[in-house]
Amino acid sequence: MSAMPNPAQNHPRLAEAGPQRRHDWMLQLAAVVSARLAAPFAWGSNDCCLFAADCVHAITGQDPAADLRGTYTTELGAGRVLQAHGGITGLACDRLGPVIRADLAQPGDVGLVWMVR
Repeated sequence: MSAMPNPAQNHPRLAEAGPQRRHDWMLQLAAVVSARLAAPFAWGSNDCCLFAADCVHAITGQDPAADLRGTYTTELGAGRVLQAHGGITGLACDRLGPVIRADLAQPGDVGLVWMVR
């Protein structure tokens, strides 16, 4: 079995250090997750990328997607936003920092999982 290519390899790190976590980040994160479990999926308000951004906001108090909110409401619109930012990996690296090895991840870190269909 051959190794899957890592699409994150070519995305440079734009920020040297990420924001600090809030002292109550675990409670804030739990509140976001609980609220989202009860809400239906909706492009531009409760989708995968904005869920991750809302979690980061709960943890740090900073919204990595503030400028993207309200810019799309459909799958096509979301695809255009992602394409304009180099795909999901490019957007994540631009907003959150570089890809790290999975064994270095800490509780509350955002992860991208590549699934092969």
